[in-house]
Amino acid sequence: MDAQRGGRVTIALVGARAAVVIVVLTAVGLLAGAAPAKRATFPGPNGQLAYTLSQLYVVNPDGSGKRAVTTSTPANPIRAFQPAWAPDGNRIAFGNSVGTSAGGGIWIINADGTSGARVPSTAQNDTSPAWSPDGRQIAFVRFAARYNSLFVVNTDGSGLRQVTTGISVEDPEWSPDGSRFAFSGGPASDLYVVNADGSGLRNLTSTEFTNAGNPSWSPDGSRIAYAVLNAVRVISPDGGGSSQVVGGLREVWEVSWSPDGKQIAFVNDPGDNPQVQEELYVANADGSNPHKINADSETTVDWGRASTVVQPVAGVSVNIAPVSGVVKVRLRGTNRFVDLAQLRNVPVGSELDVSRGRVRLVSAAGGKKTQSGIFYAGRAVVRQPRSKAPVTTLELSGRLACPKRTLAATKPPRKRSLWGNGKGKFRTKGRFASATVRGTVWLTEDRCDGTLIRVRQGRVQVTDLVRKRSITLRAGQSYLARVRR
Repeated sequence: MDAQRGGRVTIALVGARAAVVIVVLTAVGLLAGAAPAKRATFPGPNGQLAYTLSQLYVVNPDGSGKRAVTTSTPANPIRAFQPAWAPDGNRIAFGNSVGTSAGGGIWIINADGTSGARVPSTAQNDTSPAWSPDGRQIAFVRFAARYNSLFVVNTDGSGLRQVTTGISVEDPEWSPDGSRFAFSGGPASDLYVVNADGSGLRNLTSTEFTNAGNPSWSPDGSRIAYAVLNAVRVISPDGGGSSQVVGGLREVWEVSWSPDGKQIAFVNDPGDNPQVQEELYVANADGSNPHKINADSETTVDWGRASTVVQPVAGVSVNIAPVSGVVKVRLRGTNRFVDLAQLRNVPVGSELDVSRGRVRLVSAAGGKKTQSGIFYAGRAVVRQPRSKAPVTTLELSGRLACPKRTLAATKPPRKRSLWGNGKGKFRTKGRFASATVRGTVWLTEDRCDGTLIRVRQGRVQVTDLVRKRSITLRAGQSYLARVRR
């Protein structure tokens, strides 16, 4: 890219690919909260590099294994930019500059290219996603009140809040312990740090003319790498010890530290190939052995952590990950609920408490296939048989207090419930009825007078366990399996 770096231009010809992208001062366990937990998820094993070339791609650090993650279609146009790996190494956030039926803005997609969707509460011109270290929130840049300001939102779109005011923000990056942000911006394109609540703003490069950009924290949080026009530099978070790591470059853009802390990836335009401009480079963290990995890129790159997810096994285990709110799990064979902070593999027979949160559950669906659903507003025990085509059942749990005498009409009924949103072989089960989904959003509610099934979207097959009959419910319909009196 031959756009001028001085002052951080706001309109850039991305990769000279004949598509002008407005980059408005261009800068993922998932729970709600004003600030993430102060715990580092790194260092960790190195995974792949994510980058964009109109679409989102991933590649191994040695240049092998390149593959596209997104595909643009007329029905679902995507123009991807600014990728950011989730801490679990399984998902990627990115900016989508093309409006779609679901809207542009910040998107999250699985690394295998499935389940791509816009983060609710983000808008068409939002840019520069950055994950919180625990994978519960996304930081991004939005134009607000004359400035490109830093915002944070939970991954389900709740809890939107503004972090900075009165200063233009580019390229935000969360510190490994979740306590601070680093970003470039301001009137002179300096490097800044700010506390996660927006306090304590500090200019790290005010004494040098660096035109700093694209900061990346070292995994231990002791240094910040950043790009200047023709070099990669590092600096401590308190502003001391600024030094050059890789020099003699031509035009440096995004910088990303490897999860194990031993290498740094960056984008550089060496100017030696008129057909290819920006390319991906990797160097050792001490600056030695900078080299191309032969991957044609635009201007951004992010180095992800290798996925440590264990595949779910039918009848043995499932994978669960918090989406938002407070998620607790009681492992099979234990008596205590513990907070779920990140993706983990748990045994079948474990109990989920999502009365104040949402959890994503992935289970085996036969062969090498898996199925995914989101469950919330209740408690349930996970059941699944060991079979070739297993149905995953979430059986409502928790205390249900039903007195022997009928309650007065003015008193609310005692009940327990669970909402589900998923496709695949999932079933929710109450005392008197079960619901098997066909791709839907549905409620299962145990009451003292029976089990209520309500469908908000799609269809479910309801089995009345009292009367031994089945019916199909569609969106807007409900059924109460009444207890026998």
